[in-house]
Amino acid sequence: MAKRRMIEIKNIEDFNVFLFKWLEPGPGADRAFAIVGGTLVENCLEAYLKSRMVDKKLTDGRTVFTNLFDGVGPLNAFSAKTNVAFSAGLVGPMVFTDMEAIREIRNKFAHTVFSAEKKSFPVLLNFDSSEIATLIGKLTPIENMNFVLNLGESAQITTAKDNKERFGSAVATVATTLWLATENKTGEINKVILS
Repeated sequence: MAKRRMIEIKNIEDFNVFLFKWLEPGPGADRAFAIVGGTLVENCLEAYLKSRMVDKKLTDGRTVFTNLFDGVGPLNAFSAKTNVAFSAGLVGPMVFTDMEAIREIRNKFAHTVFSAEKKSFPVLLNFDSSEIATLIGKLTPIENMNFVLNLGESAQITTAKDNKERFGSAVATVATTLWLATENKTGEINKVILS
């Protein structure tokens, strides 16, 4: 079985470069935007989980992490990671709900070609499709992120102009929060992630 590769993020500079490249506006490409965004959150969640666990090299050359996260390991799936993070008290209900919506959107784009909307011709799934709009509705409104991130009155958070931008904002917020919590085992970011 081929080994799954994570997006390599070694420091805050790498993280910011990747995030800003991903967020660069481009025409169309909703499918790639959703799949890569969901994968970014999943990779940041996996790194966060590993930062709170202990690994051990096993006699067969594998590690405990390899057994947990690779192949048919119990934490290979995005949904398993989100459930463990929430049930272990590592993320709060708001972050959990956002991760679940991001996962569902990613999976819908990865496994569905056409929108379920009844039209006279097939329509490719996109961020304006009703089934994606319903999932976008599960995300924490961007206006509430001011409170969650404790940015204060001067924060310049604005309403997303469309579903794609709202998804991008949610991915950026959740991925950044997870990545910072991975690097900082204590401090203010941990209050945010437990929101």
